[in-house]
Amino acid sequence: MEFWVSTGRDGAGNHIMQALHEIFEGEKNATMVENHWQSWPEFRRSIAHMHLLMQPSFTESFNMVTADGIAEGS
Repeated sequence: MEFWVSTGRDGAGNHIMQALHEIFEGEKNATMVENHWQSWPEFRRSIAHMHLLMQPSFTESFNMVTADGIAEGS
């Protein structure tokens, strides 16, 4: 399994990233992929091959990640 995380921005997410690194450390069947901030076309290409999309966010009221995935056929 690949667990993709959008990264590359400073903020409160640093604690979450540290915890995720600890969770995935030593896992044989799961890896975490840090996907740095991309332009919208690049991001849509990245999510086009994914099977499950989630967007836990404190700042975004509409789930654009899932909407973009639907648009790409994910």
